Order: sequence, then C-alpha cells, then structure tokens
Amino acid sequence: MARVFLKFDANGDGRISRSELAALFESLGHAASDDEVARMMAEADADGDGFISLDEFAVLNATVAGDAAAVEEDLRHAFRAFDADGNGTISAAELARVLRGLGESASVAQCRRMIEGGDQNGDGLISSSRKLRFNPS
Repeated sequence: MARVFLKFDANGDGRISRSELAALFESLGHAASDDEVARMMAEADADGDGFISLDEFAVLNATVAGDAAAVEEDLRHAFRAFDADGNGTISAAELARVLRGLGESASVAQCRRMIEGGDQNGDGLISSSRKLRFNPS
C-alpha cells in the first residue's frame, strides 16, 4: 500500500495533494475533471486538511475492498485508463505506456510477459468483460 501511495505522492512530502491526484490521472490518460478530483479528495480526506495521508489512503482502500460494487467500478475505470484506443483490450504497448507514465521502466517485451499471465484466450491481449467479476475475499 505504501508503494502505491508513493506513486501518488509525487513530491515525497508524505501526503497527496489535489494537484498530485489530478496529475496521476492525467499520466494514465484520463484527465479527471475538477469535480471528479474534488469528489475523490472529499471521499479520502477524512481529517479535512486538504491532503490525503498514507493512513487515509489505507483506510480508503480497505473500505473499497469491502464493497464489491465499488471495486468492480474501480476496476472498470482502471481498465479504461489502460485501454488507450478504447477497443476493449489492453495490448503490451498500452501497458508499457501506462507503466512509463507511472515512472516504471518496462519494455513492451516485458509487458507481453506480464500479459501472458492474464491472457485467457491466447491472443496476447487482456480483454474486458461485460461481466467483470471480482471477489474481494
């Protein structure tokens, strides 16, 4: 959880600001509107200081993990961020682009190997499903 938090906390000050949250979504190819960012901050910023601390981030993610409908929606949203061309699949090139946007060094060849683990039909792609299933247990 702390490692994911650090991806959001771009300046390393131990808290996620509104601008850091917006910048992360933009790096993933989804420019969140001011309203979307405001709603996310309001949901996560429990103490009202205008920032998301690691503790608040952990509580938010634990809460979301317990709500299967919210998790499913989050997974759909994340899938769309990776699926740059909107064709319902994630290619190795799309995965590499997102990982590079997050500051990770990953070649397309490495991403092909990652995709092999989730490629259900052998086409070299991660495919969306209208009936995305997630069991949080």
